[in-house]
Amino acid sequence: MQGYTSPYFGVTGMKMLREGMAAAEVLESVLAEDPIRQSRQILALDSAGHTAVFTGNALPGYAGAVESDRYAVGGVGLAGDSVLSKCGKIFEATQGQLADRLLAAISSAATGQGFADAVSAVLRISKDQPYPCLDLRIDKHDQPVQALAALLAKWRENNADASV
Repeated sequence: MQGYTSPYFGVTGMKMLREGMAAAEVLESVLAEDPIRQSRQILALDSAGHTAVFTGNALPGYAGAVESDRYAVGGVGLAGDSVLSKCGKIFEATQGQLADRLLAAISSAATGQGFADAVSAVLRISKDQPYPCLDLRIDKHDQPVQALAALLAKWRENNADASV
């Protein structure tokens, strides 16, 4: 389960972040006139490391977010906030590149409570370009996180010079 997505928010929000806007200002701007804002969840991290989160009250099941130093974790349709806390702890404890840390956090959420019915997994990293430098997705799979890990390994084979 998830909230309704908007590709517009990603493109516009990333542009604003690259221009130096604070994460909270970006969220306020993209949500300002959104007629279905209560059906969305958005997390942002700006260049200063500040986070901002919005979780609408019309999302299915448990929906929430946890903010910490230089990252935020959010989810919809979870077993509870313990899933988010676990993701944050795993992200902090994992060594390696950002993609590895994110994948470890996703994997921790997918094991045990909260994601028994998960069929999709996404890993998207944006840096200084208007498009993601890494954008991997697994849909309708019986083990989406494991398939995403395999896809990341294959991507790295084909992009040996990339650091994500």
